[in-house]
Amino acid sequence: MSLKSIEMQVAIPRTIEAGKISEQLQQRGQTILDQATEEMKEKVERERNGIIEAERKEKLLLKDRSSSDPKDEGKQPGKNKVKKPKKADSPHPYKGKTIDYNG
Repeated sequence: MSLKSIEMQVAIPRTIEAGKISEQLQQRGQTILDQATEEMKEKVERERNGIIEAERKEKLLLKDRSSSDPKDEGKQPGKNKVKKPKKADSPHPYKGKTIDYNG
């Protein structure tokens, strides 16, 4: 079955359109893959930055807690520390006050 010239005029543009559509479908898959890759990179970068920021904040907190210089206490009037009496001064509930020398 041979194609006539009129049928060829209709068939050729349709094959070109079909080729364009198949190419777009292939590119769409690649585009989706590229977007997913970019999103994953951004997510990893955000997590990495979040961990770094958390570590910085933790180090600053530890540094603030460890620095108990008397000079710094004078500069921060709201954070004056009141010393509590030691627990060694209070009597122990289970220990006795007498020593038994009988053997």
